[in-house]
Amino acid sequence: MGLCRLLFDRYRLPISRSQALAVLRNDRRRFVLVSLEGRSSPVPFATLVDIVTERERTRNDLDSSTELRPTVYAALYQTHVPRLDRLGIVDHDEETDTIALTDAGESLVQFMRARSTVGSVWAVLFLGLSIAYAGFIVAAVALDAPTEPLALAAVVVAGYAILAVASVLSTVWCDDPNRSCLD
Repeated sequence: MGLCRLLFDRYRLPISRSQALAVLRNDRRRFVLVSLEGRSSPVPFATLVDIVTERERTRNDLDSSTELRPTVYAALYQTHVPRLDRLGIVDHDEETDTIALTDAGESLVQFMRARSTVGSVWAVLFLGLSIAYAGFIVAAVALDAPTEPLALAAVVVAGYAILAVASVLSTVWCDDPNRSCLD
């Protein structure tokens, strides 16, 4: 079973994996989830807009003169909050105009944080391969073993190429609900 499917199953999300990935694909929806995470009471919509605006301003290195709030307000009001509410990720109380993260939303945030560490698996694999190659080269030099530089280069390039292709394919498969990554 693949790592992404394992993570998805672990957090028992009440939405499909493709829906979860579609939600997490958008920066503003991720900002909404993170902004609501761990809060004990619902957040007024206007406050949420301010928080998301500031996160976006910081992330994109925009100065305070850039008028961003109306755009964020419209996007959250018309698109993102209704979508998250329909999926049961947030609870938007229209009477009080407040928003709270549901249990499903908390699970989605945990899934998002766990999924972001998948890339580190590949970093460890590439580091391990580099150490193995370095050890091989040091041993060949220390033992004064006859090695063809071209053959050695071919082995190194082939190893990295295999890992690179596997890394790319696992990312593609991870976003495809019919396949899993790191199988």
